[in-house]
Parts: sequence; C-alpha cells; structure tokens
Amino acid sequence: MTLTAVQLRVEPSEVAMAVYALVAYFILYFVFLSNQSATSQLLVRKYKKRQEKFVKYYNTKDPSQLTADRAVGNMLEQMPVFLTGYFAAMVTAAMAGESFRWVNYAAFAYTASRSMYLVAFKNNASAAGIKPGILLATLPGYVVILYHFYFAVTTVTAM
Repeated sequence: MTLTAVQLRVEPSEVAMAVYALVAYFILYFVFLSNQSATSQLLVRKYKKRQEKFVKYYNTKDPSQLTADRAVGNMLEQMPVFLTGYFAAMVTAAMAGESFRWVNYAAFAYTASRSMYLVAFKNNASAAGIKPGILLATLPGYVVILYHFYFAVTTVTAM
C-alpha cells in the first residue's frame, strides 16, 4: 500500500491535542533542566562560603543535587522510548483512520507522572533501594509507554 497525505484521516483537534501534549512534556523537561542548574548554582555559593570544593557532576553527597540530576537523567533515559511509542501510536492511528485521542490522553498522563519525580525522589530515595513514592512516579509512565506500543502494534495488525 502506498501512503499519501490524502489517505491520512486525522481530526485537527487530535493533532492540536498532540501538539499540546508534546509542548507540556518539553516544558517539564526544561523545568527539570532549570532546576538542575539552579540547584548547582545555589550549592556553588554554599560551598564557596564554607571554602569547600563543589563537585557539580556525579555529585552524590548533596541530596538536592542528586535529586535534580536524577530527575533530568530519568527524563532523558525514558525520552526516546516514550517519544517513539507516542509517535508510532499516532502515525498508525492516522494511517488506519482511527482516533488517537486516548493516545494523547495517555501522553498527558505520562507527563503528569514525570512531574512527580522530583518530589518522589527527594522523599523516597535511599541506599536501601527504591521506596513506593518512586514507583508511584514512574510506574504510570511505564504503563503509558506499553500502551502506546500496544496501540501501535494492534492498529498495524488490524490494517
């Protein structure tokens, strides 16, 4: 089957929702990056006052820096998988002429779960392992990723 732009049947409102979901996701990403930078700048001043050397990269001594770093790191670790699944689900839905409204809702849910990571890590990380708060912030995102790929595969299979 040859795919042309005419064959894609997409509701403009669903495309708009997808754009909003992606914008929300990348706003959160830049919030995490800004938090990481601000945290390190505050710690630089704090260490300077104490006349101690501050290590910005791979800093595990300062819980606030570790939390900021892990929020960015976790977002980056999951970003390729999330975006691949999201786009695969949207494209296959468009090719099949199906709605991808729920794919978009799931993307918003993913971003919401990612937004809880800073607080969850800060209050639930320990050397003894992962505590429930981290799972509450990460498991919904993993479910969304699985849903996106499941949606894409079942849509392609049904075509």
